Amino acid sequence: MHREPPAARALRTLARDMALAAIGLMAARIALGPDTWWHLRTGKWVWQHKAWPATDPFSYTRYGHPWNPPGPPVQVLMYGLYRGGGIALLDLGVTLLVVATFAWIWPLTQPHRGQLHPLARAGLLVWAAATSAIYWAARPYLVTFLFTAITLYLLERDRRGQPVPGWPFWLLAMMLVWANSHGGFIVGLLVVLAYAVPDLLRSLVRMKLARAGRTLPWGIQPRHRVRFWAGLILGLLGMGSLTPVGPARWLYPFQTVGIRALQQYIAEWQAPSWDQPTLWPFWAWWLALPLLVLAGWRRWPSEHSLLWFGFGLLALQAVRNVALFALVAPMALASPLARALAWAHAWWTLLRGPRRPRAAPPVRVWVNRALVALLVLAGLAKWAAAHQPARLEAYLREAYPVGAVAYIRQTRPPGRMFNSYNWGGYLLWHLPEYPVFVDGRTDLYGDEILSQWLDVVRGQPNWSTILDRWDVNFILLEREFPIHEALARSPDWVLVYEDGQARVWVRTPAATSSSSP
Repeated sequence: MHREPPAARALRTLARDMALAAIGLMAARIALGPDTWWHLRTGKWVWQHKAWPATDPFSYTRYGHPWNPPGPPVQVLMYGLYRGGGIALLDLGVTLLVVATFAWIWPLTQPHRGQLHPLARAGLLVWAAATSAIYWAARPYLVTFLFTAITLYLLERDRRGQPVPGWPFWLLAMMLVWANSHGGFIVGLLVVLAYAVPDLLRSLVRMKLARAGRTLPWGIQPRHRVRFWAGLILGLLGMGSLTPVGPARWLYPFQTVGIRALQQYIAEWQAPSWDQPTLWPFWAWWLALPLLVLAGWRRWPSEHSLLWFGFGLLALQAVRNVALFALVAPMALASPLARALAWAHAWWTLLRGPRRPRAAPPVRVWVNRALVALLVLAGLAKWAAAHQPARLEAYLREAYPVGAVAYIRQTRPPGRMFNSYNWGGYLLWHLPEYPVFVDGRTDLYGDEILSQWLDVVRGQPNWSTILDRWDVNFILLEREFPIHEALARSPDWVLVYEDGQARVWVRTPAATSSSSP
């Protein structure tokens, strides 16, 4: 058995630890997103009522409507972290979850056949992290992020002939937790299919050749029988059905994707564009595709090609899927990159000529550990600095209507509020006494409510009819919406608050009395 030289082992360990520490440094930031707040509010509700919500308790447009979200266990955990240490502890949890995710991806950056330099592997990992960083936010989606990485690890180890003992049972147990934590659990089934379909095709070809008295070459023999994959897929379907709503949970992702308003307004459901710098690392993966041609695409495993183009197409349809593509990309590109670097090294050696071998440098483990420790300390310092009260307050005031909420709390305008979609979750948490018109729970509101919201903020001719129908008495919105021009022309509304973030309009007493029954 070939033993790895101490210097090579030390370099590999250093590259891994430095890459993960660098990812932790990247992730040590304020990880609040618009949806973080309604997840916290849901977690608090479950904590207080000791039950999963069955109907909507937070809005007046969907109050009492059936609502069975898939994330209460994670939302309760989020609320527990927030309750124990505020935003700082919640964000620290996000950082650790991101690092743990890429720790599972690191072994997959080593090609099955051939060798890739540890520094190149570290580069792939950090590149993947930079690609997915746009979606590092405190929300249950990170469960899908982590579980996708673990699923890839288990199935890729099996493909390479190095299976983890009992890995199918790990997948089944994980699916049970996944289906009750986030609606993206269907991703686990997609990854399994990406590995099962090529193996099933090889089994079918082997059976056909067997009838003709021929056999498949050893290198492309199927790993498992048809009944193994059928049992695993049926088992995953069954475990994903063990939810409060039963097998109907499998329809949840399709119901969400089918909402037309998602593509019209919500940024994470829109296609990625070239003019967003945060998405440039994503486009760089596609620019690296010529490596497959130069390094021999015929030796690209079919499982990797299915994962690359499958998740790549999903990412090209919606920005939220870019993070999932970032998990499969380094594994898929590792082997072509290794062959391309070996080819470049061979040509460089030919042009440069042979060089005398040099003695291996001494291994100084303490130096390597010190470098990693410095990066970890830098990440902790960055996390602590970002969560200083003054900086955190400045961040919240820039991202959310802090001043407008303070004004509403002080003046207590009566009646219903028409609110911003992006601020809906924030208002659920910081202004719970006022039910919202809409928030980030798109699966709950659907096109029926979201289309009405869009008509109002865009100042469509029916905007006043919609507000009257819902008996809205005051409005809280971002400054940029066209509806503000219509409100300024209307005698029924008066601007009572304005700052750099938001405007608050209140219906005039005359308009209120005339609209009353």
